[in-house]
Amino acid sequence: PGIVSALDAFKVSVYGENHDLEEATAGKSSTSEASKKRKAIAETAAKESSNYDWPVLADSGK
Repeated sequence: PGIVSALDAFKVSVYGENHDLEEATAGKSSTSEASKKRKAIAETAAKESSNYDWPVLADSGK
C-alpha cells in the first residue's frame, strides 16, 4: 500500500493530475499526434542509421 501510493504520487508529479484521462482519451482515437511524431522520428532515425557501415565503425572503435 505504501509503495502503491508513492507510485501514484510519482505519476501525478511527472504526468500531472489528469494522466489517466489523457490515456483513456488517447486510446479512443486511432492515432494521436504524439504517435505520429514518434513514428516520424523513428523513420528518420532508421534512414540516418542506414547511412553508416556499423560493423566497420564497431571494429574501428569510432
